[in-house]
Amino acid sequence: SAMTFHNCLWYSNNSAYWGGAISASTNNTTNVYNSISWGNRAAVNFNDFRNVRVRNSLVEDGSGIGSLTANPKFVDADNFDFRLQAESPALNTGLNQWVPAWLTHDITANNRIVATIVDMGPFEFTDETNSINDLLAHDRFLVWPNPMKRNGELNLELMASGHGLGLTIWDLSGQKILSI
Repeated sequence: SAMTFHNCLWYSNNSAYWGGAISASTNNTTNVYNSISWGNRAAVNFNDFRNVRVRNSLVEDGSGIGSLTANPKFVDADNFDFRLQAESPALNTGLNQWVPAWLTHDITANNRIVATIVDMGPFEFTDETNSINDLLAHDRFLVWPNPMKRNGELNLELMASGHGLGLTIWDLSGQKILSI
């Protein structure tokens, strides 16, 4: 076999023999990069990977080179929400060299690399701060004057490409002034 897996997840699988996540034949070229394997069990041996080259992944049994073994801290694995929590050890601990050029987005269409270093697993962590920072880093957003004088004019300039954007302006009393 000759398979390569990038930023994947194997969770709670069971094998009657070897390799709860993957069991490959000897002398194969199966590779796993920047992935997570957690909660897998094998009846004979190798709960996670057997005869697989694992690099820089979070693997419960510690398989591979550069692998972490700490709990990945999924949002809610019991309900199949495998996004990573803010304190997950898988955040910003992958190796960008193992991200192929074609892998530009995660499983939910977020940018594959958000904070300069790829996350392990299929989900790249995003929060409101990262999202707005990502927008501001790639587009032009200007507000002037700052500070603004009472009853003065406020100027907004937003030049964005490829984004579905909306703008709503509220006054200090909570009244909507404008929505575009």
